[in-house]
Amino acid sequence: MGLFGIGDGKMELQVYNPNVSPGQKVEGTATLALKKDVKGKVVVAILYAIMTEFRPGGMAMNGNRADNRTNVQVYENKQDLDGEKPYTVAGSPYTYRFSFVLPQTVGNPAGAGGGELGKLAGMLGSAVNGTIRWYVKAELKHENALPFPIEKRQEIYMVSSPQQGQV
Repeated sequence: MGLFGIGDGKMELQVYNPNVSPGQKVEGTATLALKKDVKGKVVVAILYAIMTEFRPGGMAMNGNRADNRTNVQVYENKQDLDGEKPYTVAGSPYTYRFSFVLPQTVGNPAGAGGGELGKLAGMLGSAVNGTIRWYVKAELKHENALPFPIEKRQEIYMVSSPQQGQV
């Protein structure tokens, strides 16, 4: 067992199709293995997208270029896989299936810029002023002195669909 609840268990994540197009399903399995009994609040799977905005800066005082990068979450979809209950070592491992449908477009959050062109680029995993990366995460949130979630995340890759590649 780890310090302050770290190491209470581990989450394994298997995504069956990590290369997907807009509108397709992302499916997989999350497996929770525990090292000690915990009172869990929720087991959740999350599909989310993070846009890393790049804004060129001026020159820093040391003569190097000073660029700014900002991460903004632009999409999130959650699925509760299991509810509040005691999760025990004896019942471990717990296995859960999840399935998400990727959106056709991803709008930019307020102030992120890009407009309609940004939405179109978001479909393909990139943005006019940044890059969008997609992830699936599974986690058990539980009660502890310092509640560190037991989680695992995996990046998935947005690929253009055959219809988008045709002219």
